[in-house]
Amino acid sequence: MIRKAAGGQLDLVFMFLCGLVDDPCSKEFLDSLDCQVEISAKRVLQLVVERERERYQKQTALLLLLMIYESRNPNLWSTVAGYVMKDGKTLDLSGQHISPVELQAVTYLN
Repeated sequence: MIRKAAGGQLDLVFMFLCGLVDDPCSKEFLDSLDCQVEISAKRVLQLVVERERERYQKQTALLLLLMIYESRNPNLWSTVAGYVMKDGKTLDLSGQHISPVELQAVTYLN
């Protein structure tokens, strides 16, 4: 479940950006508005990891998985796998409530 604290709103913005910036249709639309987008979904993921590095939580892992799901680019997994995987091998979500959308994001990478 997405954190409900003030940071939760920022998490939603990050997910939205991941879905927007790498999508060809969105790029075409933004170009038509003369918008210049200089960020990629990979960079957004890196920013979240940098923000969360000091306080890893299972919710952070779910957020990153949701962001990858929104981007529709499973290749981005390599950007965050080292941060999300316990001992570089296991994704530990034990004791975490997982919503249907989060479950879909987790299974998207398999």
